[in-house]
Formats: sequence, C-alpha cells, structure tokens
Amino acid sequence: MDELSTVMDSKLTLKADMCQIDELSNKVDQLSMESKSVKDTTKTHWNLPDPVSIFFGRENLIKSIHLKLQQNQAIALSEMGGVGKTQTAAKFVQIHKDEYQKIFWISAVSLKKSLNEILCAFGCKQLIPDEPSMETLTFIFLSKICEGSKKSLVLLDDVTEVTKDVTSFIRNVKEKINLLLTSQLKDWEDYGLFQIAVPCFHEQESIGFLQNELSSANQHEISILA
Repeated sequence: MDELSTVMDSKLTLKADMCQIDELSNKVDQLSMESKSVKDTTKTHWNLPDPVSIFFGRENLIKSIHLKLQQNQAIALSEMGGVGKTQTAAKFVQIHKDEYQKIFWISAVSLKKSLNEILCAFGCKQLIPDEPSMETLTFIFLSKICEGSKKSLVLLDDVTEVTKDVTSFIRNVKEKINLLLTSQLKDWEDYGLFQIAVPCFHEQESIGFLQNELSSANQHEISILA
C-alpha cells in the first residue's frame, strides 16, 4: 500500500506540474502578443565569476570541453575536491564567453533561489506563479530567457547532491541549451551527461604553475614545493 501511495502521489505531483506549465504557457503566449519581449534585453550574462588570474596548463581539457559543447553534449566535470573543477569551468567561460549570447553561472546549492533571481533580473517576474515547481521555473527560464537557443550556456557549479530538483533541471536544460556542471560526484553518464574527470596536476604542471606564480624562487625551491 505504501508503494502504491507513493506512485499515486508522484503522478498527482507530475499532473499538477503539467497543469501549471500549461497555464503558464498560455500566459506567456498572451504576454508575447501584447509585448514583443518581457525580458530586459540589456542583460546577457548572469553571476559570472571574476576572470581567472591564476591558471596553468590544461589546454587540452579546455579544448575537450569546447568540442563536446559544440557537439551539443552536456558535460559534467568530476573528481575529488580541490583539483580545480570550478576554476577550469571559469577559465573556459573566460576564453569562450563571446561565443554565447547568454551565460548563467548557478550554484547548485541555491538552484531554485537562483532561478527566481534570474527570472526577476531578466524581466520575467510577472510570469512566476505562487509556489512554483522546479519544472515551472525551468520552463520559464528556457522559453522566455534562453528561448531554446543553443547559444545559451548554464554553468551549474558544485553539485553535491542529486536531488529531485537537480535532476529535473538537468533533464530539461540539457535538451534545450548547453550545460556544464561541476561535481565531486560521479556516474553522470546515468543522467545523460558526458563525464570528464579533471586530473590533478602532474609534476611538470605543478612546477610550471609555481614558476609562473613564484618568479623570485629558484628551480630547486620550486621542485621541493611541487
């Protein structure tokens, strides 16, 4: 009986989400007829990190990310903490920012809050219903801000837990626009993402990094630090 109740609750929740999205779709169409755009066209990117000033090597990794995104594959940068997943994603954005019309850097721990803030920042506050589901927020985000354009990119940073909201967001976003996420978790292939393990620096990369940052140190001191 418990399993049956759970299944029924899930179906009712899904049905409610779909009804909310249908109603919202009609509202979006109506607003689009009244106005050519409900978004702030002066906005292009959201919450991008400061340019990465300390970065060394990993050119091939950046190239791999670029290639896979060009092939319309959603990407997960994974591996243990501290190897530079977020810095690599930030460096990719710094290099390839001009290739995208819109880029959104979203912290996974505040996903729903961030989506609300994005919708408000881009002039879509009036479309947000009371107590919106993740499906509804994602629908507005994709249809009115990104408009389904592959020239939009979402950076979902530091996914520490695969929640219902996270899986819903990933499922919908990766079908419409470019998606790059960072996480210590693995097995992202199960969610339809191409997983790239970010390696630790090998010795020569460590030495090169330190040489770049510690120009006053000699070779022996750098080798010891590396």
